[in-house]
Amino acid sequence: MILENARKNTHIEYDFQNDILFAKSIDREYDSSLKLGDFILDLDKNKKVIGFEMFDASKKIGLNKIALNNLNEIVINIFISESIIQLFINVKTTYRSSIKEGTINFEKIKPEYLCDSSLTVSATA
Repeated sequence: MILENARKNTHIEYDFQNDILFAKSIDREYDSSLKLGDFILDLDKNKKVIGFEMFDASKKIGLNKIALNNLNEIVINIFISESIIQLFINVKTTYRSSIKEGTINFEKIKPEYLCDSSLTVSATA
């Protein structure tokens, strides 16, 4: 399942086989990654977030893989402040003729070298 957001500068994809949810800015250049448990934040050369990967996405969001493969809508907010990293994901999907919704909130202490930044993505199928 691949979605492009309304601004056409973000690519969102769910890998059914490996249960990985990806989102990345297509107009900013990748430099490095920061692993936070089952999440990976992709950074540009200024250490600002340009994307993320979430492993075991179905378990974390609380929807099965078939449901995630039929995404209708997704909103992703990543916010990095002076001391914390916050990640919020909300998905809506169709499964067995009904709309299902899953949400995840994640918070972690920010490494010192990471710049304050944010990434907001929303897409509709």
